Amino acid sequence: MLLTKSKYDIIILIIRECIVMRKFRFLIVLIMCIFIFPCFVSAKDVEYTLFDSEVTVNTNRTLEVTESYKLYFIKNVETITRNINNRLVINREDKSQTLLSTKISNINSDTKHEIKNKDTFKAVTLKVDGVQDESENYEISYKYNLGKDTNKSIDEFYYEIASNLEDPSSNVTFTIIFPSTIDEKNVKFAIDDKYNLTEDDITYTVEDNVITGTLNKLLNPNQKLSIYVELPNNYFVAASDNFNYLNFLILIIPIIGTLILIKFFLKYGKENNLRIRRSGTILNDFDSAEIGYLYKGKLEETDLTTILLYLANQEYLQIIEYDDGYKLGKENSFSFMKLKEFMI
Repeated sequence: MLLTKSKYDIIILIIRECIVMRKFRFLIVLIMCIFIFPCFVSAKDVEYTLFDSEVTVNTNRTLEVTESYKLYFIKNVETITRNINNRLVINREDKSQTLLSTKISNINSDTKHEIKNKDTFKAVTLKVDGVQDESENYEISYKYNLGKDTNKSIDEFYYEIASNLEDPSSNVTFTIIFPSTIDEKNVKFAIDDKYNLTEDDITYTVEDNVITGTLNKLLNPNQKLSIYVELPNNYFVAASDNFNYLNFLILIIPIIGTLILIKFFLKYGKENNLRIRRSGTILNDFDSAEIGYLYKGKLEETDLTTILLYLANQEYLQIIEYDDGYKLGKENSFSFMKLKEFMI
């Protein structure tokens, strides 16, 4: 268990005894440990005196996870946060890596909690209301979907038993139940992706399809304990790809809409290329000036000239041409005679 405020009183008593007994060498070593190497005596707010993970592995490569915590409160604490990775990377012993398309769902707890989605993990904040120097038990559960196995020759199981803990854990235990028998020689454990744990570091047993074990060393904050198991090909069946098709639609719909708009612009909007059909008759009793206004949106002098020809054709007036004699650059003059009233 980490150093607490009450244990500082013990250190003060030891210092006093050293002074009284004149054990100055021991006193110097003790002071060096406290001030030169503060990492040995620095305290966090919480310590996991038990972090137990029970994992049931399904044939479709989904996991049913239940985590039980026993927390020792070094100070009064209102909340703790469990960060669960939703971007899991398989880190193998040969340093090769594979990014898994994972999905976390059905998060529950025996206490009030809040879930926030971060870039690479889900943050589950538990309300604990912990009292200094006391211990309490808590439990959370969730479903973890590892997605499809992309390895063509074998199936792989990789899972972070404990990771992203903000506080140290002095006792990590685990039970992993597989759907069928596994080979013990294919089971490997790592801390921070270093597969160099000895029998003194971790103790575990494999019986048929069940792995149980205990980490025999302190798991420091933000360290991770992971397991890798190589399995026969097609060990998992009917695994989902965890692809978010909604995000795909959100991406593709604007592209399709843009292509449709471009097509309509090229067909109807570019230079206003409307088909014009010539007609020798006036439609819907419009005269030529009205048709010119409807087509161009304005009247010009030529439009007014055409209305005179229109009225002459309809025998509302007569155009009379006078012979003014030949003059270079001049035409004969005209006059108009009204024949009858024009009714609008």
